[in-house]
Amino acid sequence: MFGRMSTTLCHRTTVFRRASTPCFQRNRCSWTIVPRSVGSGSNTSNVDGSKPRKIPPVKRITRDDVTIQFARSSGAGGQNVNKVNTKVDMRLNLTVDWLDEEVADAVRRMQKKRINKDGELVIMSQRTRSQLGNIEDALEKVQEILDDAHRTTLPIEEDPEKKKQIEKQLKKGNETRLKKKQLKGDKKKERRSGKNIKDW
Repeated sequence: MFGRMSTTLCHRTTVFRRASTPCFQRNRCSWTIVPRSVGSGSNTSNVDGSKPRKIPPVKRITRDDVTIQFARSSGAGGQNVNKVNTKVDMRLNLTVDWLDEEVADAVRRMQKKRINKDGELVIMSQRTRSQLGNIEDALEKVQEILDDAHRTTLPIEEDPEKKKQIEKQLKKGNETRLKKKQLKGDKKKERRSGKNIKDW
């Protein structure tokens, strides 16, 4: 029901957490909505009630921020395809000072297949016939990856309408559970009363 779950026990209270859905807290027989964490662990508030650290947006990436190598392209290029080194091999060191560690961790999780053994993000481009065009294409890909990673670290604002819908669903679920429990109890009473009559 909750997918990947981590359970925390505290004062007989169990908290279920999932990155893409609201969290629910079960205390005895009732369910209530509790704050959730998103991305790599950012919360709407910290345990001590303070606001979480605000992660700055990723800056605009330039050629100075990456390492670029060229190779012969196997893509578009006509007669030049096997003569000119237009294919771009672009690499970004994820430990640079200007990249927040939480964003870097998000990139590592989201782009596992593009991270080499040196911990670099590797992007290839051979979309155009020129080096300049492929450099721009690769830079755009790197920028998009970093921006997407940054968005996963931001706390998600609570939607009042969605919260209301969830509370309604939980209330209905509790009512259904109580009805089933009552029916089960009534059946037990009927069985017991029937047994007593036979014994009599």
